[in-house]
Amino acid sequence: MPVQSSEVQVGAFFITANEQLRKVTQIETDAQSRDRVHYLSKSANIANREFNFGHTKANPPLMDSFISDCDRLLSTPEILQLRKSNIILSNE
Repeated sequence: MPVQSSEVQVGAFFITANEQLRKVTQIETDAQSRDRVHYLSKSANIANREFNFGHTKANPPLMDSFISDCDRLLSTPEILQLRKSNIILSNE
């Protein structure tokens, strides 16, 4: 099921088709009243790595672009499993 804009909230984890994890850190409205999504990203396949910026700080993607790039919102059990595997670290 496609990602819905209502699912995009600060702290939410998403995964892309290429298994990139994305953690939403901020949602802001720009001067043209468009929502932009700030996020951190990392591979869902490599343990013990921290998230890094997933976009240029000055130009975060529009909500529609972020949604189209994400495959789905991760469920709580999926997040817990990634934590057990040290993919999502305890401080993230």
